[in-house]
Amino acid sequence: MKIHMIVATEDPQICTSIIELVSNSGFEFELIGSPTSVRELDQLIRISSPDIVITGSRLSDSDCFPIIRQEKNNPGSTTQFLVFGGQSFESVYQAVKAGASDYLIFPIDPGELKASLAYAVDSQTNALFKDSTTRLFYINDQGAEILKNKSLTLEQVNSMYSTNFAMGLFQMLFIKFDFPNSFERINMSNPKMFRQVHSLVLKHFQDICADIILENKSDGIMILLNYVNERHNLVEIRILELYQLIGSQIKPRSGKDLTICVSATVTDPCDVWQIKEQVRDAEWSRIIYGVNKVIFWKPGSLDHTGIQSKLKPVGAKAKEAVESLDTAEFSAALRRFYNLPQHILVSHEARVFVKEIIASIFEMYWDTISEFTDPALIFDEISYYLHLCTTFQRHHTVLHTQCTDLLNNISQQINKKYSPSVTSALLFIKQNIDKKITIEDAAKYVHLSNGYFSFLFKRETGVNFTRFVKDQKNIVACKLLKTTNLNISEVACHIGFTEDVREFSKFFKALNGVTPTMYRQMHKSTAGDVL
Repeated sequence: MKIHMIVATEDPQICTSIIELVSNSGFEFELIGSPTSVRELDQLIRISSPDIVITGSRLSDSDCFPIIRQEKNNPGSTTQFLVFGGQSFESVYQAVKAGASDYLIFPIDPGELKASLAYAVDSQTNALFKDSTTRLFYINDQGAEILKNKSLTLEQVNSMYSTNFAMGLFQMLFIKFDFPNSFERINMSNPKMFRQVHSLVLKHFQDICADIILENKSDGIMILLNYVNERHNLVEIRILELYQLIGSQIKPRSGKDLTICVSATVTDPCDVWQIKEQVRDAEWSRIIYGVNKVIFWKPGSLDHTGIQSKLKPVGAKAKEAVESLDTAEFSAALRRFYNLPQHILVSHEARVFVKEIIASIFEMYWDTISEFTDPALIFDEISYYLHLCTTFQRHHTVLHTQCTDLLNNISQQINKKYSPSVTSALLFIKQNIDKKITIEDAAKYVHLSNGYFSFLFKRETGVNFTRFVKDQKNIVACKLLKTTNLNISEVACHIGFTEDVREFSKFFKALNGVTPTMYRQMHKSTAGDVL
């Protein structure tokens, strides 16, 4: 971590000596300036927000203690002060009382300076990040998914997650930053800004909340507030005030757009997943409503069936294109999606639609992607880039570019792995999974004799053709049973068992050890989640 530092002293030689000591201490630092007066120090702190200030107890125009007190009372400041001076008890007392991290007796001992710097860096980096991994797990995506299927009392939640919740309301905020013309990762480009926001949030809400959990994201900060019902109106006022504070103290220096997305409230600590979805919906809606404002979540259209009826055929075409690695068809499906009416595009269903299109690529081709890059990293990057889009036009461009590039890379990797004949056969299987597929059909499709095609297919895939087709049909059947409400006969038709459902059940049980009905019951918690 590079320390942004100010060294303030009347004497240039002392300043040079301190800079040399810091250089030899092993810390990487950048010197912002070397003011000689409190007035200059004040101005420099205001425009640069340093990490650490090393200052003499007295500068040319005044002692340094008022400026330390002033900065420590600033809720947006995370600057740490190291004061040096004589052995006067009064100076030491005033420095500690003002809020300095340490007082160093001059001449400064190199070992003591190094220890003081380490303490100051640790204080600045860690003091505002007190949430444990267990507490953060409570509000992250995986933790919320677990809570979704559990019923826990408030006491059980507090015991399991090290929380301090009280009976009352739970509300979630997402402080969202956007680069107007860049895809840089915001939390990596300016960790100091994140620390300042943490400080503002804690100081702004801790007097009215029983507990506050903050989780850093790549593009903002997720916040869970817990407070008694009677303070709901006050919390809403504080949220608006927080936006003004961040907007006045941090946004001008950061050059980023700022939006605070706010959920409704729930009373059950296990319903945190609901308000997190609301916050993400509010974030999505800023594409319509704009940035640099507070967006309170509102229930969307009640015409869920109508929205789904518009999205379902588009989703089917997009997923077919993914299966066949047809980027032209994939592009056409995206155009249809982004040409839908605005009230559909801004809906929760549309946001989920985009997530599922991306997920379908990685579900189908995770192993193939892992052969040329890290699939988890690529998935994260695509999701992050989309989170920074503030218009549907830009969102369309990013989704199209990222996904078609990935599909092309997948296609190239598969072509490297398999001969043109086997590659064509794999495409043939995917496109005809709802039919009875024979080796004769596939061999004819790729213009090879049955015997040679059988030999070639097993050599390159590792399994014989009949087994491969069975496995592919089984994969599709399992997915449909887990993620749709299609009845068993409809699932059977989707994989080519159009005449005899009992034959499908026999086929399914032979591969999975249970009947289709039992399999669905075992996975019913996820049924209906996919379009």
